[in-house]
Amino acid sequence: MNTSVKELLSTVKQLSHSCIITSVEVSQLRDPDDTVILATALSANAKAIVSGDLDLLVLIEFNEIPILTLQDFLSRYFSDK
Repeated sequence: MNTSVKELLSTVKQLSHSCIITSVEVSQLRDPDDTVILATALSANAKAIVSGDLDLLVLIEFNEIPILTLQDFLSRYFSDK
């Protein structure tokens, strides 16, 4: 995989947008501070959450939004580059 940092940042900027965050309740969340990450992803209609946080990664997904490590994200969305 030869995706440059510049290419990756350009893609992220193209896919990003602002949104109003709504609150969410996640009973299985081990770290309540991570609620804002899940609420932001849900409000923004995120296609994926990329994190190294084990408290998020153990969820695997949230409301059909996959929670991926950076390596898994790159493999899934940039495997053809």
